[in-house]
Amino acid sequence: MSAGVAFAGPLSGRLVVHYDVGLLMAVAALLGAVGALGVSLVSELPVWLPLFGILGLGVGINYALVNQGALAAVPPEKAGAASG
Repeated sequence: MSAGVAFAGPLSGRLVVHYDVGLLMAVAALLGAVGALGVSLVSELPVWLPLFGILGLGVGINYALVNQGALAAVPPEKAGAASG
């Protein structure tokens, strides 16, 4: 899952330039849901590991976009608190 999250940060930065943020968040939430559902239904390691990667990708993209949205909505002097 960590690998998916680590890959998602730079990926979300590239995607947000080309696509609507709401659409990206919806697709990322769907990816996360598919990954979470798959992990809960599968017990074989070769299938389980990629599903955790998909889950991490969805969570990571949404985390980056939500963080970006929070920082854009606050004054610069409150950025530290908003990023937390």
